[in-house]
Amino acid sequence: MITRYSLKNYMRSLVDRFFKILPLWEDGEETLPEYLDSMLVELSGFRSMMFALHHDQDYVTLIAIVQYLIDNPETSARVVKREVFRAISVCNKLSAKYGTKEGFHEIWSAQQDHESAEPSISDEEVSE
Repeated sequence: MITRYSLKNYMRSLVDRFFKILPLWEDGEETLPEYLDSMLVELSGFRSMMFALHHDQDYVTLIAIVQYLIDNPETSARVVKREVFRAISVCNKLSAKYGTKEGFHEIWSAQQDHESAEPSISDEEVSE
């Protein structure tokens, strides 16, 4: 079970993961593409675990930033730095948002609603 504290800590840990991109990129590390792929897998997996994040534009922004860096390995230092610091800002925003009782209640309620929801289309309604 994910608690408010573990969610907040996870968002904070993402700050470190994003920050690590800078020295890897600046040093021309060959492992950077693998590191970014791993981040994308993790971000997507966590999003799958927490239904409310499917609709959180900030969380989607994190995924988009990592995907951009994967798709554009020759991007300029200025762009990499800008996007890394933008991602860090978004992580801090998410940590503050979901780290409060109210914010966690919002995400937890959405998760519970999703898990208990009935399918909106029955097998009989699908025709092919």
